[in-house]
Amino acid sequence: MNNGQMILRTPDKRLAAVCGLFCPACPLFIGNKEAPEKLKMFTKLFKRPIEELKCEGCRTDKRSFYCNENCKMTNCATKKGIDFCGECTDYPCEDLRMFQAEMPNRIELWKS
Repeated sequence: MNNGQMILRTPDKRLAAVCGLFCPACPLFIGNKEAPEKLKMFTKLFKRPIEELKCEGCRTDKRSFYCNENCKMTNCATKKGIDFCGECTDYPCEDLRMFQAEMPNRIELWKS
């Protein structure tokens, strides 16, 4: 609030993945922004150089190797001209279902 008036901000879509995940909740995103020691740990876990782990969000030019190599949803949404999978007439498609099945806690994100 500013002088008793509420300030409404436009959400930053760069922090919301096409699939609905919230980028600042991603361990790689967190490692880049506030926990460099965690990012170094991931270099060993993934056997990748730190440069490939750099990520500023799914809608930026600087995405981690994981998103660049595994995300089918971003390219699909771009081709269909939509911002989020939930806007698609094929929602939820097989690619999204498989992505959800990899980590069942992701399903809760789509419900909300």
